[in-house]
Amino acid sequence: MAEEAQLPGALMISLYDLLARMLPGSALVVGVLWARHLSLDTFARAVGFADPAGVYVVFLGLSFIAGVLLTGVAGAAFELSLQALAKRFPSLSVVTAERSWQQIDRIGRRNRAAGSILAKIAAEVALCQNLTVGVLVVATTSGRPLPWGSVLIACTVLLFAWTTRIVALHHRADSLERAWARQPNEPLQRPSGGDSSGAAEKGVPAACG
Repeated sequence: MAEEAQLPGALMISLYDLLARMLPGSALVVGVLWARHLSLDTFARAVGFADPAGVYVVFLGLSFIAGVLLTGVAGAAFELSLQALAKRFPSLSVVTAERSWQQIDRIGRRNRAAGSILAKIAAEVALCQNLTVGVLVVATTSGRPLPWGSVLIACTVLLFAWTTRIVALHHRADSLERAWARQPNEPLQRPSGGDSSGAAEKGVPAACG
C-alpha cells in the first residue's frame, strides 16, 4: 500500500469513483439497453453520434450519470434500512454510512495511509450497494423474460459481499483505534523506505481484504 499512500488525494478519489460509480454505472447502462432490446450504437445514433468515438463518449457519459444516480439511490436505500434496523438492534448503528465516514475521517486525520485503505474498502461497500440496486433496476424494467431465480441469487451474492466488506471496514477501523488507544504517544509517521508490509505510515498493519 506504499504506492497507494503516495498517490495524490485527487487521483485516489478518482480511482475510488471509478470503482464505486463508473463500474456499476456502466453495468447498468449495458443491462438496461439489453433489457430493452437496444444497442449502444443504435442509441448513440439516435442522439446524433454516428462515429465510434461518439459511441464511447455517450457510453462513458451515461455510465457516469447512471453511477451517480445509483450511488444516491442505493446509498439512501441502504442507509435508511440500516437506520431503521438500528432502532431495533442498536449495535447496527456503528455500520451506518454516517458513523462509518466519521470514523474514516477521524482515522484519516491521524494517519493518511490508514484513511486511504479504509476509503478503498468503503468504495467496495458502495460498489456492492450500487450493483445490487442496478440488478433490481434491470430486472424490474426489463422487456425480456428474466429467470427470477438468477436475479435472487445475484442479489444474495452481492448482499453477502456487501456484508463482508462492511465487516472488514469496521474490523480494520476498530483495530486501528484500539491499537492507538493502547499507545497514545506513539509517533504517527515513519519512513516509508523498507516498509515490507506496504504501509507507509506508523500503525498501519498489512491491508485486510
